[in-house]
Amino acid sequence: MLGLFVSFFSVMIYLYQLWILLIPLQQQGQLTCLMSTQ
Repeated sequence: MLGLFVSFFSVMIYLYQLWILLIPLQQQGQLTCLMSTQ
């Protein structure tokens, strides 16, 4: 049970770091360019 909580917490931290990295991309408008090229 504790391991499940730790793994969930680590995933939340990973998503939070990813969100922090995506904020400047959204402000510069590069995120839409990256999504349109794919």
